Amino acid sequence: MIVKTVYPVGIRAMGLMALIRQKFMCPYTRSQRPERFDRDTTHTERGMLDMCAKLLAYARRRFLKATVAWFVLAPGIICSGAVCADEISVQTNVYNVHYHDDPDHIPFSPLIGAEFRKSNGWLLGGALFRNSFGQFSQVIYGGYLYNFGSSPFYGKMVGGIVHGYTGAYKDKLPMNVGGFAPGIFPALGCRIGHVRIESQFFWTNGLMVTAGVAF
Repeated sequence: MIVKTVYPVGIRAMGLMALIRQKFMCPYTRSQRPERFDRDTTHTERGMLDMCAKLLAYARRRFLKATVAWFVLAPGIICSGAVCADEISVQTNVYNVHYHDDPDHIPFSPLIGAEFRKSNGWLLGGALFRNSFGQFSQVIYGGYLYNFGSSPFYGKMVGGIVHGYTGAYKDKLPMNVGGFAPGIFPALGCRIGHVRIESQFFWTNGLMVTAGVAF
């Protein structure tokens, strides 16, 4: 009795999943779809397909709003850091290396960033860069800088939000939602007059050496 009840339901569910794939993943338009698609679709299945379409449209709108908010709010946060900073530094990438080979990796990731530091060690920064796969990306972060006594060397730990890893490379960053992912990055640096040289460590993935000027 249970088999007779469950089996038709399972067959119907599999048919519905096939219809969803057909509706949202097939290359042809609805007007080009076989007549069998409309003939074999029940009223309930049509309703579920319409609900899926509405959910997808809602997700696209939410992603668009998040992206717009990112590009509006991020510059405002950076500017607020610049107002109260005791030191401002501008950096660029001079060298980067990956610990693991990937045919999709680009050999060099251009970067331009700015960092605003307080005399008590707290800092705020952001950067524009090409990620390891050539996608235009952005990061905004905050953290703390530790001076190693009176030496010119220092350590830094920052955390923030990275945006730009999308499409086939979305899963390259953990907890990536809509292209936005959290990140924590340690660094070691050295002061030479107004020059700042830092090694940014990306855990088991690679490292980047940046150079900049502070004023």
